[in-house]
Amino acid sequence: MRRSTTRSRILAGFIAGAVVATTAACSSGGDTAAGDGPVTIKFATETPTDGEGPYRALAKAFEAANPDIKVEVVETPLDSYANVLRTQLRGGNAPDVFYGAPGTGNSNALLTLADAGLVEDLGDADWVTKAVPASSKNLFEVDGKTYAVPLDVSPSTEIVNQTAYAAAGIKPATTTAELLGQCATLKAAGKSMFAVAGSVPGNLSLMAMQFASSTVYSAQPDWNEQRKEGKVTFAASAEWKQALGDVVAMKEAGCFQEGVAGAGFAEITQALTSGSSLGIFAPAGAVSEIAASTPGTEFGVAVPPGKTAEDTRLTVTLSNAIAVSAQSKHLDAAKKFVEFATQPAQQDAFAKVSGNLSLTSLANEGSQVPAQLSGLSTQLADQSKQVPLGYITWSNGGVTDAVGKGVQGLLTDQTSVDDVLKAMDAAYDQG
Repeated sequence: MRRSTTRSRILAGFIAGAVVATTAACSSGGDTAAGDGPVTIKFATETPTDGEGPYRALAKAFEAANPDIKVEVVETPLDSYANVLRTQLRGGNAPDVFYGAPGTGNSNALLTLADAGLVEDLGDADWVTKAVPASSKNLFEVDGKTYAVPLDVSPSTEIVNQTAYAAAGIKPATTTAELLGQCATLKAAGKSMFAVAGSVPGNLSLMAMQFASSTVYSAQPDWNEQRKEGKVTFAASAEWKQALGDVVAMKEAGCFQEGVAGAGFAEITQALTSGSSLGIFAPAGAVSEIAASTPGTEFGVAVPPGKTAEDTRLTVTLSNAIAVSAQSKHLDAAKKFVEFATQPAQQDAFAKVSGNLSLTSLANEGSQVPAQLSGLSTQLADQSKQVPLGYITWSNGGVTDAVGKGVQGLLTDQTSVDDVLKAMDAAYDQG
C-alpha cells in the first residue's frame, strides 16, 4: 500500500508538489459572521495523494485560529483539476480560494486566469508585498497588481538510487559527455541510467526542461523575455537545438530503459526502487516517500549536468500557489485565509508536508535544506547556479505540451529536433 501511495505522489509531482502551526492572520474579517453563524469559504485543490495532504492541514489550522470562518476543501483528481477549475470560474460557481500554478505556462496557470478577469487582485497590504520574492514578481503580478502568492519551492531534479550508483562504482555525472559514457557502460551491464515515463508527455517535458536549464537558460537567463519580444525563436536557437539534441544523444547511448516509449509512472518507480535504473526525473520532494517505500536502499537527488560543470544549473521554481476568485462573495475571509498561508510558520510546515523547500530556506540561500535534499546544497547556496523552470512564463500551456509530445517523437524516431522546435514556435505564437 505504501508503494502505491508513493507512485501516486510522484504522478502528482511530475505533472506539474504534519501539523500546521496556528498563527493567526491579521487582516480584517469584514464579511465574517455577526450572530448568524460562521462564514464558509470553499477552497479548491487537487485530490491529495498521501494522507490528507498539506492543504487540508492548512485549512484545519486556519479554522482553529479563526473559528468564525469555516473552510470547505473541494478536491478534484489531478488529471481533471485544471479543466474543472476553469469551468467553475467561468460558470459562476467558482471556489473562493483555489490552487494553481504560477506564471502562464501551465493549464492551470494563475496569471492566465487573472488575464481573463477570473482572479481577484489581492491588494497592496504589507503581507501581500512580502509574500512574493522580488525575483519572482513576474510569476504572480500583472501591471503591478498581485493575483496569487507562493507556498513553497520545488527543485526539479534527478532522484537517484544511491545504492545502485555505489554498486556500479560511479557517481552522478558532472558533464553530459561523462553522462553518455556512463549510460553506455550501464547498458552493457543490463541496466539504464534513467527510467522515463515515455507515455506521459508531462514527464518528458520535465526532463527536457531540466537539460534546457543547463543549456538555454544557463547561456541566456532572459531567453523567455527575448522570445516574448520576438527577438528569438525556438527553431533558430542553437541552445534549444542542443537541449533536445542531448535527449537524442541519450537515447542513442542507451540512457533510457527498454520499452521507454510505453512506460508509465508505475514502471519507472519500480525500475528506480529495484535498481534496474539509477534515476528518474522528478520534483525533489518525492525522494522522501520513495525512500520510505524502499527500506534498506539509499536515495538522493542530483542535478542533470550541462556540457560543463560550470554550465550546470539547478531548476528551482516557486510551485504551489493560491489565489482568490474574483467572484467570491466572501472576499475578506478568502484573503484572510491566503494571508494566513503566507506566514513563515505556515510555509515551513507546508513545505515539510509537501516535501519541498520552504520559502524561508530560499530567503536564507539554502541554509535550511532538509537532509534528503543535501545533494542540492551547493546550488541552493548560490543563486547564480539556479534558474526557474523554463516553461512557467511561456505564452500558454500548449507550448509545454509541444515539448512533451515532441520528445515522445524523438524517442520513437518519428520526428526531428527541428520539427519539435517548429511546433513549439507555432504553439507559442498562438498566445
